[in-house]
Amino acid sequence: MSFPGGLRLSGHGLVLREWGDGDLPAMVELFDDPEVAYWTPLVSPFDLNAAQVYLKRARERRTAGQRVQLAITVDGRDPMGEVLLMLTGPGLDVAEIGYVVGAAHRGRPS
Repeated sequence: MSFPGGLRLSGHGLVLREWGDGDLPAMVELFDDPEVAYWTPLVSPFDLNAAQVYLKRARERRTAGQRVQLAITVDGRDPMGEVLLMLTGPGLDVAEIGYVVGAAHRGRPS
C-alpha cells in the first residue's frame, strides 16, 4: 500500500497535515510530557534531537507504506498533537489508529 504525498484532511474544525521541518520545536513541546511518555513508545525526555529522529522515521515509514503521521491543527499551521494510521501484522494487513494531544490542548470543547 502507498500513501499519497502532501496529505491534508479537514473537517469538523480540524486540519490534519503532514509534519514539516519547521514543526520540530512544536513536537518537543507536545511530546516531552510525562503523560505522552506513559501512554506511547516515544522517548523521554523528548528533545530536539528526538524530534529530528522521529520526523526522519515518520518519513521513512510513510515512504515504505507502513504509516501516516499527521499534525492535528485547527488552521493548518500550529500543531496541537498528532494522529497516525499504522499498518501492522505479518502482511501489513491490520490497521491501527493512535493519537497524541499536547497537554495545553487537552480538554478543550469541541
